[in-house]
Amino acid sequence: MPEEEFVPTSAEDYPAAEDQKLTLPSGAKVIVRAPSAFKLFSDGAIPDGVMKTIMDVKAGKPVSIQRQMQALDVMIAAAFVKPRVSVSAKKGCLPIAKLRDEDRIAVIEALGLSL
Repeated sequence: MPEEEFVPTSAEDYPAAEDQKLTLPSGAKVIVRAPSAFKLFSDGAIPDGVMKTIMDVKAGKPVSIQRQMQALDVMIAAAFVKPRVSVSAKKGCLPIAKLRDEDRIAVIEALGLSL
């Protein structure tokens, strides 16, 4: 049986992250998009310590639950397109501390977020 020719995916057909409309368990309606840790880090939107936590988890190194939760908060906040969510207090942004646990979990599950 002949081998199938390898044809790279075109830019138009690349499965890029797209906005998703969600109704969260709290009833809030939001728009989210799967964030890229690498893009966030290169843009200066992820602190060095959080990126280290993400890389340590990926490498299978032991990381405290507290550090993992801090890193996950950064990724969850970055996922929100509308309303904007921030880990630290910023004008015009919802502080992540005000998000309900069930809403965070819904975003994690909808986007398949992990460290």
